[in-house]
Amino acid sequence: MTPWQFWTLNVLSVLLAVLILTQYVLVQDLQKRNQLVVEMQQKINAGRQQIAAARQAEQILKVSAIRVAQAAEKEPELKNLLKKYNLNVNLTDSAAPSSAK
Repeated sequence: MTPWQFWTLNVLSVLLAVLILTQYVLVQDLQKRNQLVVEMQQKINAGRQQIAAARQAEQILKVSAIRVAQAAEKEPELKNLLKKYNLNVNLTDSAAPSSAK
């Protein structure tokens, strides 16, 4: 083996080792980033579930407020109790409740 071949093979070996180490580092970094993406997606999905649950609860509360207001129209004691705590529901505005504090 000539000195030229020896040094060429040594340089190529070092380059190959550097490429292998670089690939290892990049794979580790990619795995960490993928884990962060998965965690962020889980947080986003949990937030979406909370929003969906809140929307359902909002509808239930609106219906409940309307029913309480309708019952207050028939029962003076309930109407007085609602007035005592400054809770007003206007049934004429598209049946949407409003609370005044």
